Amino acid sequence: MYYIYKDKKLFYQTIGSGQAALFIHGRGCDHLLMKNAFEPIFQDKNYKRYYLDLPGMGKSDHPNGIYSSEAILEVLEGFVRDVILKDNDQFLILAQSYGAYLARGLLAKMSQKVAGMFLLCPGILAMKEDRTLPIYHEKTIDENFLKTLKQEEKEAYLPMAVQVNQETFDRWLSDIKVGLDSFDKRRLKEFIHNYSFTYDVDDIIKKLNYQGPVSFLMGRYDNVVGYQDAFTILDHYKRASFQVVDQAGHYLQFEQVSIFNQSVENWLSSFDF
Repeated sequence: MYYIYKDKKLFYQTIGSGQAALFIHGRGCDHLLMKNAFEPIFQDKNYKRYYLDLPGMGKSDHPNGIYSSEAILEVLEGFVRDVILKDNDQFLILAQSYGAYLARGLLAKMSQKVAGMFLLCPGILAMKEDRTLPIYHEKTIDENFLKTLKQEEKEAYLPMAVQVNQETFDRWLSDIKVGLDSFDKRRLKEFIHNYSFTYDVDDIIKKLNYQGPVSFLMGRYDNVVGYQDAFTILDHYKRASFQVVDQAGHYLQFEQVSIFNQSVENWLSSFDF
């Protein structure tokens, strides 16, 4: 399905019925990153899941005007207002990496409508040079499997991988690479130049006295967003959990599947819809 915002198309898919839950993927990927990770957990639960492709990614058009985080957030606000809140008083947000940056943007603008947030490997600081990244990046490598990869596959898959084996590679292909391959990179330079919000979103949230349950789940060896920066905003949330997972990086959801699944279940148990 498509949501039309100012003549531009935003692709989304809905599954199930019940309490609304919005899933926001990271930069350069598409909705399959979130769907493949979360749907096994939600498939038997009473939630209406909204999986979307962010503007300029997957099957969605670029936004009008400057390609920026604020332009993307404007489209998301419209989608929430016109699609999700049309039938729901509140909704949950589950977001990964850059999606967690956008999620906090939504929270800053409509906190009364956000019942809670699950932030997976969340991007806290927009620009990589400002982030605190882990000193170590330990990998557990199946050497026999590694020999089967082509050089271009190694160059694309290995930099962020911590658990290097056939199973995680297959998930990388189905969850990550498929989105990266469809990402229109022609406006990437413009996007990166306008990646940060023009305001401090976390300073706004700090003043909200937000009461909803928030879960931070991060990989100990995440060399993309790290984990230490997230701890600096933990006290902005009255109800929050903070977990750093050993032997996992930016692909935590398929490198430590059982821990990921249990963390989502624990967060969902906070609600009584």
